[in-house]
Amino acid sequence: MAARINNQLLVCLGQEELRIHKIKLTGPTYRLNRTLIEEFVTFSDIIIKEDHLKKICNSGLSSPSVELLKYLLIEKTNLFDFSTTKNKTERLRLQTKANGLIVCVPQIFLRWIANIQALCPTADCLDKHIPHLKYLKFRIQYLEDELPVDKLIDSPERVRSVFNSLKNLDSIIRNCNKDKKRREKLLKKKQRR
Repeated sequence: MAARINNQLLVCLGQEELRIHKIKLTGPTYRLNRTLIEEFVTFSDIIIKEDHLKKICNSGLSSPSVELLKYLLIEKTNLFDFSTTKNKTERLRLQTKANGLIVCVPQIFLRWIANIQALCPTADCLDKHIPHLKYLKFRIQYLEDELPVDKLIDSPERVRSVFNSLKNLDSIIRNCNKDKKRREKLLKKKQRR
């Protein structure tokens, strides 16, 4: 008999994993789902607040993994419910674990963006067409060792903007293909001279 899973987030991510396997999807969403499952198995005793959990798992507009990543970047430890633990020592232990998880999130975000970028026709595609992405990437890559996570990802609006833009990834890739063709034409003209 299978053990009951107490962490509903793991159930949600597992259901997404099942859907991904059924349609044989690979790529950024698959990799993000695997990474988040691995992280939350390690941190399975940390519970996400019920209202956030519903938004993450029932979004319908994007995958639960993508929604979870967005909420982790925006809410940080405010995403978690520590009130169910009455023991102060246990609560402190869970808060420390949650902080440990949040420290990993910027790198998870960068890997996910890199996996998306690999699908694009040009190296500057996402930076060029997604407002605030270049800013966030710069801060994570160059300031991560200097700033705590709450200062590193300092603007929920910028994070939302990036995730909202990524909902139109097909359109962004089409625009990048047009840019690439324009660049190739310009290069050919220069070579003819």
